[in-house]
Amino acid sequence: MQTLLVIVLVTLAALYSLWRLFPAERRARLLERVAPRAAHREDWVGRLWRAAQAQAVRGCQACAHGAARIYRGGRS
Repeated sequence: MQTLLVIVLVTLAALYSLWRLFPAERRARLLERVAPRAAHREDWVGRLWRAAQAQAVRGCQACAHGAARIYRGGRS
């Protein structure tokens, strides 16, 4: 029983890691394939789809690495 629990937890952790590493656009497309009406749902699938869409719209500004640089008057 303990082995089964460990297998399930490790599998869920791996799936979560893969999900977070996927680009937002691919996450949205994957959700559309899994649940074609995800945009109109009010459950967790709908929330995931809306979050993926919001991140895809922001593009490179969605993470800290894409933050705009501030011009400091000749100095960087």
